[in-house]
Amino acid sequence: MTQDRALILRESVVEISGKEEYMRVFLIVIMFLSLLPSKAFSSTSELTAKGDAFFDARAEGHNGEWADSRPIEKAIKLFTDAYDSGDKSEGIYVRLLKSIYFYGTYVKLDKNRQQELFNKAIFIGEEGLRRYPKSAGISYWLSGAWGRWAEVSGIMEAAKKGVADKIKSLSEIIISVDERYEDAAGYRVLGRVHHKSPKIPLVLWWPSEKKALESLKRAVEVAPQNKTNLVFYAEALIKSGNNEEALRYLNSVVAAPVLKEKVVEDLKEQAEAIRLMQDDKAGGLK
Repeated sequence: MTQDRALILRESVVEISGKEEYMRVFLIVIMFLSLLPSKAFSSTSELTAKGDAFFDARAEGHNGEWADSRPIEKAIKLFTDAYDSGDKSEGIYVRLLKSIYFYGTYVKLDKNRQQELFNKAIFIGEEGLRRYPKSAGISYWLSGAWGRWAEVSGIMEAAKKGVADKIKSLSEIIISVDERYEDAAGYRVLGRVHHKSPKIPLVLWWPSEKKALESLKRAVEVAPQNKTNLVFYAEALIKSGNNEEALRYLNSVVAAPVLKEKVVEDLKEQAEAIRLMQDDKAGGLK
């Protein structure tokens, strides 16, 4: 064997040995990864996409205006996994907030569980707003969490926490960023907080039924197809004594088709419209 051929043979053996070592390490790494939970190697974008799919399917298995808990629980779990994996984008805050809001509002739960959920949403929303202080989405869903927390906790607790002032400030952020966001959400929230908040001397002086009507009317003008806008405006009209106009809006809500992307939400608004028409306190609308 010549010296050159012997050199080539030695180099070939080294190359083969190197490849075998590479393959051995590669197989060990693959075996290790196979033992990890899927969360460990799923990208946050994959988790978010799966969460979006479950959120879009949130009405599956619903019973009238009440949602089955399983789809929305899966959405929340996936969004939480993405958040825990390092996704602190504006989008993940919005996704978490709207999912928790849906869970606490449209799934039948006791008050303790609702309060727990809205406390969680408020914590996440406040953190998100510190990162994105001009976010219409975070402001909107955080205002919803505060509003539902107030309903569950009661007027006095809400007054102690200054909930009405918080919601009013959030509505003003939404309007300043995009008055058309989520079907005029800023005007809807502003009108609702004026309508629902009691005047408390030296504590809460600004609630105004006139401002409630103006804001909710603007919400209806911007997004007349939104059933929540119509129901909230009708409720404010009833309080002001304008039952005839309120009845027109409520009838339009009941007659409107249920949107496939908002099945549970629309069914709840239709049920609320019927309740308002039948409520003796509302003047016994016919």
